[in-house]
Amino acid sequence: MPHQAPLDTSVITSTQRYEDALRTVDQLRAYGMTGLEITGAGLRMVDRRTGDVARASGQSALTGAALGLALGVFVTLVAETSMTGLVVVFWGLVYGAILGALVGFFKALVRNRPEAPTTEVQPTEYEVRCAPADVAVAKKLLATPPDLHHQEAA
Repeated sequence: MPHQAPLDTSVITSTQRYEDALRTVDQLRAYGMTGLEITGAGLRMVDRRTGDVARASGQSALTGAALGLALGVFVTLVAETSMTGLVVVFWGLVYGAILGALVGFFKALVRNRPEAPTTEVQPTEYEVRCAPADVAVAKKLLATPPDLHHQEAA
C-alpha cells in the first residue's frame, strides 16, 4: 500500500467514542460537507487478554457436539449400520464434543503463549477533521440544532 502524505486538516471536534465521531461525520455529510476524516488521538498501549483456555475448550466442544450431532443424523439417514439410529446420533454427539474440545484447547494454548504479542495501540479520543477553510462552517452546523433545519423547510 503506497504511503500517502497527511492532508492539511484541522480539528472540528473530538469525542471519547468512535461511534460519536462517526455520527458527527454523518451529520456533516448530510449538510453536504466532504473531505471529513476521523483520526485517533492520544494513543496508548493496551495489554489484551486473549481468553481462558477452559472457556475456549468449552465453546469449541459445544460447536463440535453440534457438528457431531448433525453428522450422526446424516449417517443415520444415509448409511446402513448395525447400530440403531439413536446410538449413532449419540456417539456422533460425544465424538464431536471430544474432538471440538481438543481443537479448542490446542487453539487456546497457541494463542495464550507467553511470548505471543498481546498488546495493541488504542486511541483515547477520536478527532473529526476537515480542511482548515471549512472548520468555521462545520462548527456552526454542529452548533445548530438538527430540528431547526427541518422546521425551516416546513
